[in-house]
Amino acid sequence: MQHSNSEQERIRVRLYLDDLPDTREKAASFKNFLLGLNKNPQFQNAGIFLDKNQMAEVKSHDHPVLQCLD
Repeated sequence: MQHSNSEQERIRVRLYLDDLPDTREKAASFKNFLLGLNKNPQFQNAGIFLDKNQMAEVKSHDHPVLQCLD
């Protein structure tokens, strides 16, 4: 991802996380870990930004396109 932004514009990433099979606390901890990537110098230099409001848990088996990515 660090080489994906040759224009140096801010890129917001939307994440569709397959239904996390753990406790809510562990799921929240994982999402906070992902948000911590915003502090990563490689992400910052590439203008990549993860937004908490752009993270969703989905059940991939309910969505054929996502099932292909699984």
